[in-house]
Amino acid sequence: MARSIVDYFSQNYDKLVKTSVRICSRFTKNPMSIGEDILHDVAVVLCKKKQELADVKDYGAYIAVCIRRAAINYVKKHSRSIPVDMEQIIYEFDKYEYSSEYDYLEWIASLEKHLQKFDPQMRKAFIAHYIDDVPSSKLAAELGITEKALSLRFARMRKELRDKAPSMFKHLNILLLIG
Repeated sequence: MARSIVDYFSQNYDKLVKTSVRICSRFTKNPMSIGEDILHDVAVVLCKKKQELADVKDYGAYIAVCIRRAAINYVKKHSRSIPVDMEQIIYEFDKYEYSSEYDYLEWIASLEKHLQKFDPQMRKAFIAHYIDDVPSSKLAAELGITEKALSLRFARMRKELRDKAPSMFKHLNILLLIG
Protein backbone atom coordinates (compact mmCIF):
# COMPACT_ATOMS: atom_id res chain seq x y z
CA MET A 1 0.00 0.00 0.00
CA ALA A 2 1.33 3.39 -0.98
CA ARG A 3 2.12 5.68 1.95
CA SER A 4 1.57 8.87 -0.02
CA ILE A 5 0.16 10.05 -3.29
CA VAL A 6 3.73 10.42 -4.59
CA ASP A 7 4.45 6.77 -3.70
CA TYR A 8 1.23 5.73 -5.45
CA PHE A 9 2.29 7.63 -8.59
CA SER A 10 5.69 5.95 -8.53
CA GLN A 11 4.30 2.46 -8.00
CA ASN A 12 1.48 2.76 -10.55
CA TYR A 13 2.90 5.12 -13.16
CA ASP A 14 2.57 2.67 -16.08
CA LYS A 15 -1.07 1.96 -15.26
CA LEU A 16 -1.80 5.68 -14.93
CA VAL A 17 -0.17 6.40 -18.30
CA LYS A 18 -2.30 3.69 -19.93
CA THR A 19 -5.45 5.18 -18.38
CA SER A 20 -4.58 8.68 -19.53
CA VAL A 21 -3.56 7.55 -23.04
CA ARG A 22 -6.73 5.47 -23.41
CA ILE A 23 -8.85 8.51 -22.64
CA CYS A 24 -6.84 10.74 -24.99
CA SER A 25 -7.21 8.26 -27.84
CA ARG A 26 -10.82 9.43 -28.07
CA PHE A 27 -9.95 12.98 -29.06
CA THR A 28 -6.46 13.26 -30.50
CA LYS A 29 -4.26 11.73 -33.15
CA ASN A 30 -1.33 11.69 -30.73
CA PRO A 31 -2.80 10.14 -27.55
CA MET A 32 0.54 9.00 -26.11
CA SER A 33 2.02 12.48 -26.03
CA ILE A 34 -1.17 14.22 -24.87
CA GLY A 35 -1.91 11.50 -22.31
CA GLU A 36 1.54 11.83 -20.79
CA ASP A 37 1.22 15.63 -20.77
CA ILE A 38 -2.10 15.42 -18.95
CA LEU A 39 -0.71 12.94 -16.43
CA HIS A 40 2.33 15.17 -15.90
CA ASP A 41 0.12 18.20 -15.22
CA VAL A 42 -1.88 16.17 -12.71
CA ALA A 43 1.30 14.89 -11.05
CA VAL A 44 2.75 18.39 -10.67
CA VAL A 45 -0.32 19.70 -8.86
CA LEU A 46 -0.72 16.62 -6.67
CA CYS A 47 2.96 16.58 -5.70
CA LYS A 48 2.77 20.23 -4.68
CA LYS A 49 -0.27 19.41 -2.55
CA LYS A 50 0.87 16.03 -1.20
CA GLN A 51 0.60 17.09 2.45
CA GLU A 52 -3.01 18.20 2.01
CA LEU A 53 -3.81 14.90 0.29
CA ALA A 54 -2.40 12.67 3.02
CA ASP A 55 -5.90 11.71 4.16
CA VAL A 56 -7.21 10.63 0.74
CA LYS A 57 -8.66 7.15 1.24
CA ASP A 58 -7.94 5.85 -2.25
CA TYR A 59 -5.21 7.51 -4.28
CA GLY A 60 -6.15 5.64 -7.47
CA ALA A 61 -9.72 6.88 -7.44
CA TYR A 62 -8.71 10.44 -6.65
CA ILE A 63 -6.07 10.47 -9.40
CA ALA A 64 -8.63 9.05 -11.83
CA VAL A 65 -10.94 11.98 -11.05
CA CYS A 66 -8.02 14.36 -11.61
CA ILE A 67 -7.11 12.78 -14.97
CA ARG A 68 -10.74 12.99 -16.04
CA ARG A 69 -10.96 16.69 -15.18
CA ALA A 70 -7.66 17.44 -16.89
CA ALA A 71 -8.75 15.62 -20.06
CA ILE A 72 -12.05 17.49 -20.20
CA ASN A 73 -10.26 20.81 -19.75
CA TYR A 74 -7.71 19.90 -22.40
CA VAL A 75 -10.48 19.23 -24.92
CA LYS A 76 -12.09 22.57 -24.10
CA LYS A 77 -8.84 24.51 -24.46
CA HIS A 78 -7.54 22.91 -27.66
CA SER A 79 -9.05 22.45 -31.06
CA ARG A 80 -8.50 18.88 -32.18
CA SER A 81 -8.75 17.29 -35.60
CA ILE A 82 -10.91 14.46 -34.29
CA PRO A 83 -14.40 15.74 -33.40
CA VAL A 84 -15.10 15.09 -29.76
CA ASP A 85 -18.33 14.89 -27.86
CA MET A 86 -17.84 15.80 -24.21
CA GLU A 87 -20.52 13.29 -23.24
CA GLN A 88 -18.46 10.54 -24.89
CA ILE A 89 -15.42 11.40 -22.76
CA ILE A 90 -17.60 11.44 -19.65
CA TYR A 91 -19.09 8.08 -20.64
CA GLU A 92 -15.64 6.58 -21.22
CA PHE A 93 -14.58 7.54 -17.70
CA ASP A 94 -17.81 6.30 -16.17
CA LYS A 95 -17.51 2.86 -17.72
CA TYR A 96 -13.77 2.48 -17.16
CA GLU A 97 -12.92 0.14 -14.32
CA TYR A 98 -10.27 1.37 -11.93
CA SER A 99 -8.39 -1.26 -10.02
CA SER A 100 -8.50 0.56 -6.74
CA GLU A 101 -10.47 0.10 -3.55
CA TYR A 102 -13.21 2.28 -4.91
CA ASP A 103 -13.54 3.94 -8.26
CA TYR A 104 -14.38 7.31 -9.70
CA LEU A 105 -18.14 6.81 -9.33
CA GLU A 106 -17.75 5.97 -5.68
CA TRP A 107 -15.68 9.12 -5.12
CA ILE A 108 -18.50 11.12 -6.68
CA ALA A 109 -21.02 9.24 -4.53
CA SER A 110 -18.96 10.13 -1.47
CA LEU A 111 -19.03 13.79 -2.50
CA GLU A 112 -22.80 13.59 -3.03
CA LYS A 113 -23.23 11.99 0.39
CA HIS A 114 -21.72 15.05 2.01
CA LEU A 115 -24.26 17.21 0.16
CA GLN A 116 -27.38 15.16 1.02
CA LYS A 117 -29.31 18.05 2.49
CA PHE A 118 -29.38 19.76 -0.91
CA ASP A 119 -31.80 19.11 -3.76
CA PRO A 120 -30.70 16.21 -6.03
CA GLN A 121 -30.72 18.51 -9.07
CA MET A 122 -28.42 20.93 -7.27
CA ARG A 123 -26.07 18.09 -6.29
CA LYS A 124 -25.88 17.00 -9.92
CA ALA A 125 -25.32 20.60 -11.05
CA PHE A 126 -22.59 21.05 -8.42
CA ILE A 127 -20.77 17.94 -9.64
CA ALA A 128 -21.28 18.88 -13.28
CA HIS A 129 -19.77 22.30 -12.63
CA TYR A 130 -16.89 21.38 -10.32
CA ILE A 131 -15.98 17.96 -11.66
CA ASP A 132 -17.03 18.03 -15.34
CA ASP A 133 -16.36 21.77 -15.74
CA VAL A 134 -19.81 22.51 -17.22
CA PRO A 135 -20.32 26.30 -17.45
CA SER A 136 -22.57 27.80 -14.80
CA SER A 137 -24.54 29.65 -17.49
CA LYS A 138 -25.58 26.34 -19.06
CA LEU A 139 -26.48 24.80 -15.70
CA ALA A 140 -28.47 27.87 -14.62
CA ALA A 141 -30.46 27.76 -17.86
CA GLU A 142 -31.19 24.04 -17.40
CA LEU A 143 -32.34 24.65 -13.81
CA GLY A 144 -34.38 27.72 -14.76
CA ILE A 145 -32.56 30.05 -12.37
CA THR A 146 -30.16 32.94 -12.78
CA GLU A 147 -26.40 32.48 -12.69
CA LYS A 148 -26.28 34.60 -9.54
CA ALA A 149 -28.80 32.32 -7.80
CA LEU A 150 -26.80 29.28 -8.89
CA SER A 151 -23.60 30.87 -7.62
CA LEU A 152 -25.20 31.51 -4.22
CA ARG A 153 -26.43 27.92 -3.99
CA PHE A 154 -23.00 26.60 -4.90
CA ALA A 155 -21.50 28.85 -2.22
CA ARG A 156 -23.83 27.29 0.36
CA MET A 157 -22.86 23.83 -0.82
CA ARG A 158 -19.13 24.65 -0.59
CA LYS A 159 -19.71 26.03 2.91
CA GLU A 160 -21.49 22.81 3.86
CA LEU A 161 -18.52 20.81 2.62
CA ARG A 162 -16.04 23.07 4.37
CA ASP A 163 -17.95 22.80 7.68
CA LYS A 164 -19.04 19.14 7.62
CA ALA A 165 -16.36 17.46 5.50
CA PRO A 166 -13.20 19.58 5.54
CA SER A 167 -11.02 16.91 3.94
CA MET A 168 -13.48 16.44 1.04
CA PHE A 169 -13.60 20.24 0.64
CA LYS A 170 -9.80 20.37 0.58
CA HIS A 171 -9.64 17.55 -1.98
CA LEU A 172 -12.22 19.31 -4.17
CA ASN A 173 -10.21 22.55 -4.04
CA ILE A 174 -7.03 20.76 -5.07
CA LEU A 175 -8.94 19.04 -7.87
CA LEU A 176 -9.95 22.47 -9.17
CA LEU A 177 -6.27 23.31 -9.68
CA ILE A 178 -6.04 20.49 -12.25
CA GLY A 179 -6.37 21.45 -15.90
